[in-house]
Amino acid sequence: MPREQFAAVFAPYARRLSADILPRFEKAAIAAAQHEVGDEDAELPLRAEETTS
Repeated sequence: MPREQFAAVFAPYARRLSADILPRFEKAAIAAAQHEVGDEDAELPLRAEETTS
C-alpha cells in the first residue's frame, strides 16, 4: 500500500487513538502496558514482508 493511501486510511484512527482514547488512561497504566508488549510476531499470521524482524 503506498504511503499516501496508508495515511488516508489509517490517519483518522491514529488521531482518535492519540487524542480521544489514550488520554483516558493514566500514564502509569500506559507504561505498564508497554512493558507487556514484546516485539514478537510469531503468534500473528504475517507474510515475510510484514514482520518486524
